Amino acid sequence: MERETENTGAALTEANIAGYLEYLALEERARATRKKYGHAVRGFAAFCRQEAEPAPELAPAALEYKEHLRAILAAGSVNAAMSALNGFFAFIGASFRLRPLALQRRTYLPGDRELSRAEYRRLLAAARVCRNWRLRLIMQAICCTGIRVSELCALTVEAALAGMAEVTSKRKTRIIFIPRKLQAALLRYAREQA
Repeated sequence: MERETENTGAALTEANIAGYLEYLALEERARATRKKYGHAVRGFAAFCRQEAEPAPELAPAALEYKEHLRAILAAGSVNAAMSALNGFFAFIGASFRLRPLALQRRTYLPGDRELSRAEYRRLLAAARVCRNWRLRLIMQAICCTGIRVSELCALTVEAALAGMAEVTSKRKTRIIFIPRKLQAALLRYAREQA
């Protein structure tokens, strides 16, 4: 695929965007990642179409777009969009990259985002009242192990018997240890479903 030069608005063609998304698929990026990156690049293209010039230069337009996003989005969301745009710029052969915003990592979770023990027990009680044992086990698994919702499929009978599950997510593999009480509950549920 022939790519246009960085100084023309033609580099923002739908064909180039589609080519970039195909490239991401070949790189085995997750479908959600490809969708998010496509949204970011198309948002930048729409922003460029609003410019007075018919074909704005990409570098200055990208900087303006970054400032536009800073005004309306959280810093983490801006950085995610910049990552998508930088990948697209590399794909089309542009020689510049946007710097991400500097973020300080939080080593704690704000109290209002944390599930209290009382809230956790109310959720389990509600699942018990509804006789939804599967939902109850899902909540217990998430809270006891820290497993992500997308990783729940790793909680197999074999994993429950072994007391651990190996999960691969976002190109990383990690071991999830299953506490004994949860192990017993999972195995009991599996026997009842068989």
